[in-house]
Amino acid sequence: MDIKKIFLLCAFSIFAFAFKIDNINYNSFKADFTQVVVDTSNKTLIYEGKFYYKNDKSLWQYLNPDEKRVYINKEKVVVIDDDLEQVVISKEEIDLENILKNVVLDKKDKNTLIYKANYQNVIYYVKVLNDVLTNISYKDELDNQVSIDFTNTKINTDLEDSLFKYEIPNNYDIIR
Repeated sequence: MDIKKIFLLCAFSIFAFAFKIDNINYNSFKADFTQVVVDTSNKTLIYEGKFYYKNDKSLWQYLNPDEKRVYINKEKVVVIDDDLEQVVISKEEIDLENILKNVVLDKKDKNTLIYKANYQNVIYYVKVLNDVLTNISYKDELDNQVSIDFTNTKINTDLEDSLFKYEIPNNYDIIR
């Protein structure tokens, strides 16, 4: 997974939790996730892990098939890959205010709401079921179809700030 794809996903994940959805306010959020990426030749990649969010910070902890941690805040994205002994740091500012102007309710059906947003020429869909985020899906710039399902969700639970702090081992290569 390249850094641009990770950044797009991460930028949107912060956005998805930073606004109120019909009076839903996520101060914190944790869930297991399954991310399915289908390319134009129907080759499928499946990633699994855990997602944590608190106060405009998030952590995507990929567990399968490769382990990596992606730390995101408003100013940068840090990807730590222990297998490669490598860290990628991308100083990208996320303009939440501008993103929020483009959010619209796309579909509503009983307990299910689907929101639509356009960010950096990518259209995202956010599915909320019974006030809980259950899915984010989009087609990336390479026409890959990406779908992320969230399960075992806990909302507004106590998450330690230390969870969002990272340490870079001295022997790791750093790419900026």
